[in-house]
Formats: sequence, structure tokens, C-alpha cells
Amino acid sequence: MLLAASTQTQLVAPQGLTAWDGLHAGIILAVTIVASQVVRRLTVRAFGATSERVVVRITGRFLAYLVVAAGFVYMLEALHVQIGPLIGALGIGGIALAFALQDILQNLVAGIIIQARRPIRHGDTVQIGGYQGIVRDIDLRTVLLRTFDGLDVYIPNRTVLQDPIVNYTISPTRRLSLNVGVGYRSDLEMVQRTLVQEARTV
Repeated sequence: MLLAASTQTQLVAPQGLTAWDGLHAGIILAVTIVASQVVRRLTVRAFGATSERVVVRITGRFLAYLVVAAGFVYMLEALHVQIGPLIGALGIGGIALAFALQDILQNLVAGIIIQARRPIRHGDTVQIGGYQGIVRDIDLRTVLLRTFDGLDVYIPNRTVLQDPIVNYTISPTRRLSLNVGVGYRSDLEMVQRTLVQEARTV
């Protein structure tokens, strides 16, 4: 009898996934996809009129990814999958990926800060990192500067935040120092009057 009981115990297999488990996981996946799209569109509609389009678009995608990640975890739980080892592996992989993409992530964060604080805007005449020109584009990686020589300079966002920014458009009225040479026998009062008259015409 002990042998028969032992044989019966070995033949009992654990219960596998049921049809309801698969249906439950499918419902969670479908709801997650729909919810992520709804969150992204609501974010764009809520902040699209008052914020930079790039920031709003990135924020909407980020929130959508969070919804998808949460839904994916719930779907795995519905399938009775042990998510502990998976989360640990993703954490280690995320750390390694963060080190590999350190420069890209720094420029990405700097781009978000630039879009939020807006020290420069499209069309501003600025001086950044030794380059002087007009801002043509600002994205989450670089700032496109068109110099007065007609050259397009792509400056990384990290450099834009680290280096001093001189925005000439914000302060259109400013003092400019010029050295004017005159002869030793020139009438200085006449020279002064002439310079003042010419400066007023500019």
C-alpha cells in the first residue's frame, strides 16, 4: 500500500495554465495598450497648448511606457510567472545600459531642462561655447546654431547647460565699446560732436 501511494503521488502533476488564465492575460494586454494610448493623447491635449511640443511628446510617451510596464507585470502575474528574477535581471541590465548610454542620457536630461527653463528659444541670437549665431532648432539632444558665417553648428545640450549663455535677443539694448582713432591735431570737440551725431543716426 505504501508503494501504491508513492506511485500515485508521483503521477499527480501540477495544474497548468487554464483557458481563463490566457483570457485574463489577453484582456490585461488589450486594456494596457488602450490605456497607454489614452494617457499619451490626454497628456498632449492637456499640455500641448502651453508647453514645448518636444517636452509634451516625450512626457506622453514616458507615461505610456509606464502604463505598458505596469500592465506587463500584471499580465505575467495572471500567467503565474515568477517576476522576481525577471525584475532583478532587468535591474542589472538597466544599470549596464545606463553606463553604456551615459552621454546620451546626459544630453537627454539636459534637453528636457532646456525645454523647461527655456534660456534660449528658436530665433534668438546667442553665444554658446565660443559660437555666436541664431538658434535654428532645439531638440532633446542638440541645439542647432546658425553662425553669421552661414555654418550650422550642433552643440550638445550638456555643453549648453555647462557653458555660459549670452542671449542678445533678451537684452536688445546694450552698450558697445568702439575704439576710434583720430589725428593728434584734430579738434576733439568737433570729433566728439561728430561721433554723437553719427551714433544717433544708427
